[in-house]
Amino acid sequence: MKVIVASTHEQEKYITELVDEFYTSILPIYFSDDQIADFEKMNILKPNVEDQIYNETLKDAFKIISSLQVLNTLVKNITNHNEIKYEDMFNKSSKTLNEYGYFFPLSLEQFLKAEKCDHSLSQYVKSTNDWMI
Repeated sequence: MKVIVASTHEQEKYITELVDEFYTSILPIYFSDDQIADFEKMNILKPNVEDQIYNETLKDAFKIISSLQVLNTLVKNITNHNEIKYEDMFNKSSKTLNEYGYFFPLSLEQFLKAEKCDHSLSQYVKSTNDWMI
């Protein structure tokens, strides 16, 4: 008999927050709203129930969380000078997410080649406050 520990509600919520952070904090820096809309249509980082291999176990949740954290950190801090050093980490995290049904077809090179833009008026950027004046 094998005992499997289920992931917690907080971990599931944190996975969702990390995916949201990717769409609101990272992608708008590198891609236009139209491109991000295309990513949403492609269900990037948003698994379909049919494709999802993630069984909501504690081990799987940790793998997904750590992969999302690595991608977030690398994309935010990568430069052409340290690209080769971290490319394997990026690819491994991307592969892990894809294995669990979190489709992530983007490469590190796409982020490096994209011109960093200030999309402060992007519809995807998280609003500074919730009050409308």
